[in-house]
Amino acid sequence: MSFRLKQYLKKLKISQKEFDEAGLKVKELILIKKDFKKYKKELEPLARYIVKQLHHSSKVHSIRYRVKDEDSLIAKIIRKRIEDPKRKIDCRNYKKEVTDLIGVRVLHLFKEDWQGVHDFICRNWNFYNNFSPIAYYKQGDLLEMIEEFEKRGLEVKLHPYGYRSIHYLVESKPGKEVHIAEIQIRTIFEEAWSEIDHTVRYPDNLGDSLLEQYLTMFNGLVGSADQMGSYVVKLKRELLNLKKKYSKDREEKLKLIKELKFRLKESRFDPEELKDLEGKLDDLIKIPIVSPKAVLDGLDYAKLDFEKEDLINILEEENKKSKKDPKNGNSKRTLS
Repeated sequence: MSFRLKQYLKKLKISQKEFDEAGLKVKELILIKKDFKKYKKELEPLARYIVKQLHHSSKVHSIRYRVKDEDSLIAKIIRKRIEDPKRKIDCRNYKKEVTDLIGVRVLHLFKEDWQGVHDFICRNWNFYNNFSPIAYYKQGDLLEMIEEFEKRGLEVKLHPYGYRSIHYLVESKPGKEVHIAEIQIRTIFEEAWSEIDHTVRYPDNLGDSLLEQYLTMFNGLVGSADQMGSYVVKLKRELLNLKKKYSKDREEKLKLIKELKFRLKESRFDPEELKDLEGKLDDLIKIPIVSPKAVLDGLDYAKLDFEKEDLINILEEENKKSKKDPKNGNSKRTLS
């Protein structure tokens, strides 16, 4: 083995034994590297176009992308051959065998947002070789989420290190040649954990039991944070519904009071009785409709309903008292 190859393998973090097991020829790798150096110039504008399209999805929070560099490509080819020595990768087919030459990472805020991003990707791209998207999940994740993945046609896989994300292989064809890009989508919390996990774990701490324990605990906290995010969204939705009901009830209350005041004026109560009843109506205006915050504090609309019915009963009683006996020569007066 030449000194240059030894240094290069060290740079790629691949041992001589691993390289020998791959069974690859140095000459072929040099040809791939030279070809890709020219080919990647076509991929940069294509990657930017994919990113631009994805920004049209309302559920996308932010996007990162990269075009694989030459050394990363060579390292990946070697590792693929180590995993499967019979797999043939050369200068003619590496563009199809290595499917993440373009890599796009899409981040969304809440767990449920993946559905909107998923639908957008399905509408705008074809999947390479009709491969189904892969949803990676962590042991202990909610069964409902996994079932939703399957219902939408995703292939579900348990990730050994607890990564959560969805991977798509999409085709893009600006010219005659079909290009492949890998799009990954995940929440911001998942991205934060995976970045920290990768920085801590790779390449020297794989299998460290102490780090493994703390990274697992950290992963659990990330899952809880995502759950809390989902809960906050639901809470916001409920508060908006309560505010709408609050406004509607307030409007109905004021309308009812206005109608009752009109009916009082149309009746023939003596001035003192009329003044007293109008005062009660004014007092009712001051009684607040149960606010969303009050509902959250354990109150409900029962008190309001009681006060409204109580007022109507008072008016009816006052109306009965105000009726004159026909024997005294006065006609009965009723609320119109």
